Amino acid sequence: MTMRLSSDQVQAIRSAAQRVLGAGAHISVRRHGALTLALGDRKIDIILKDANTPPAPIFEIARRTGVPP
Repeated sequence: MTMRLSSDQVQAIRSAAQRVLGAGAHISVRRHGALTLALGDRKIDIILKDANTPPAPIFEIARRTGVPP
């Protein structure tokens, strides 16, 4: 599968995430790109949470109803 993002764009996203979230940050861009290719151009929500993000209702809803990675 190919993504709609260039390798430079992917690297820029990784760098920004690691700079903000730390060296161990995992990026969901590839997953989103793969889902878009598999399902077509539709809205896909990927919920990201780091250890410092306070709990919010969306995280509990995603945990109950979402599809884990």
